[in-house]
Amino acid sequence: MTQNTNSAKLRGSYSTPYPLAKFLSDWAIKTPTDVILEPGCGEGIFLEAIFKRLLNVGATINQLKNQIVGVEIDEGDCNKSVSRLESLSHESNQSAEANPKKENAPFQIYCSDFFRFFSKNPGKQFDVVLGNPPFIRYQSWDENQRDLAFKIMKAVNIKPNRLTNAWMPFLVVSSLSLKPDGRLAMVIPAELLQVKYAAQLRLFLSNFFNSISIISFKKLVFPSIQQEVVLLLAEKRTKDGHGINLIELNDASDLENINMETIKTNFKPIEHTKDKWTQYFLTSEEILLLREVKKHKGLNKLGDIASIDVGIVTGNNNYFLINKSTLDKFNLYDYVLPLVSRTPHIKGITFKTEEWNDNKSREVKSYLLNLPSKNTSKFKKGLLEYLYIGEKNDINKGYKCRIRKYWYSVPSVWISDAFLTRQINAYPRLVLNEAQVAVTDTIHRVKFKNRNDAENAVICFHNSLTFAFSEILGRSYGGGVLCLEPNEAEQIPIPYYKTNINIKEIDELIREGKIYEALEIVDSVLLIDNVNLTKKQVDMFREIWEKLSKRRMERK
Repeated sequence: MTQNTNSAKLRGSYSTPYPLAKFLSDWAIKTPTDVILEPGCGEGIFLEAIFKRLLNVGATINQLKNQIVGVEIDEGDCNKSVSRLESLSHESNQSAEANPKKENAPFQIYCSDFFRFFSKNPGKQFDVVLGNPPFIRYQSWDENQRDLAFKIMKAVNIKPNRLTNAWMPFLVVSSLSLKPDGRLAMVIPAELLQVKYAAQLRLFLSNFFNSISIISFKKLVFPSIQQEVVLLLAEKRTKDGHGINLIELNDASDLENINMETIKTNFKPIEHTKDKWTQYFLTSEEILLLREVKKHKGLNKLGDIASIDVGIVTGNNNYFLINKSTLDKFNLYDYVLPLVSRTPHIKGITFKTEEWNDNKSREVKSYLLNLPSKNTSKFKKGLLEYLYIGEKNDINKGYKCRIRKYWYSVPSVWISDAFLTRQINAYPRLVLNEAQVAVTDTIHRVKFKNRNDAENAVICFHNSLTFAFSEILGRSYGGGVLCLEPNEAEQIPIPYYKTNINIKEIDELIREGKIYEALEIVDSVLLIDNVNLTKKQVDMFREIWEKLSKRRMERK
């Protein structure tokens, strides 16, 4: 893609490191007669790698202008791509001939929107499609281009929405541009592996390609934009492997040492579903165990026993969350609720009043400004002063505040039975809300369907199987954090049985950092005695959790 200018950013276009382009070209281009499409060629980084690879596998310079096709919407970049190819051609001719001939035929670089190019060339297919599609969010994307892209997606039963990014239809249309035995090699956002809005795309790819290999990196390939990417290598027909294969490298420099033959091995059977592909970092045995246990009749889903909702959205936590000093200064006692605002302020699997008092004494923001939806005529002087400060600092003009009838009245304030950690470090926690405090949207609210069994439900959550599935169903972002959204959390399997385990014992072990001792107790009672899993299976679930949590935390 193009250089990192403001114009390039608007087009979601970023220069691909040449080693990546070379690696993908070397993998995908097999014969001197391959015809290759680069659907968003920018300044021609991939075109250069394609040109050199074709020469290396035996193509002649005279053939290349008929074998390389590039599409680029930006006219300036189109010209740069043509210049790059002409320069390469001239250099190659000088090397090959004492008196090089000037080639009159132009290179096939089209200054066009890729989706329009595809629509105007029905039936045009390629042996290989290579590239790095643009990363453009829905709201930043030209409407005419987006509508055409979405029309093509719908034709293959993929329903786009307002979360659909430009790279997704680029990948779909690139796939549709392949011959029956074609190969695709692209730089793709790692979101492909795990985000919900790419679920239909995962299903499409699993059905469209015979084999899929994905190479991921522990370190960022594009550090300037903080975008984690993977290399997607896909074949429609292959004799070497069937299914999906995930390979993880430290950084792009490791591509120099990768054995191409290893890409042909370790394929795992792919489920033709919308499930997240992070599971394929596991062994075949571990994947089969997950699939088997998902059908187990002795397990519930967390959503069967509780509803999960986001915490309170204030619109400006710095303003609406208050510490003890601010409370006293403005005499806001009649207008606040006790609150816990961040996961680090919760130590165990019960949150007690004394813990809240400790947070408060340390000047942690432990109160929520909770005002009725009415005018200020009956508000006390201190509150009016505090509201004036808010307006002076334009708090009322923030999006969430300005769309309310009264900007200072935070909606959907209710106290939950428990909390579920939303941004997770080593493992998730379901925490009993003994102190009856509110929580912000950094923590999820949990309401049990049987409130009389709340303690037992909290105990049942903390086991190796549930931890493993949390990693599978959640998604990881930068910094090694696992995020579970409410709909994902409600799908987590949980062995829900009445136990005699003492919640105080498990709570104390977790507070002391002895998570493995806690798991030994809960796993033995619930997974072995009640669900009837073997010790080997329980150990495998623990290994799955450890492997996936370690993998994401190493990516900090």
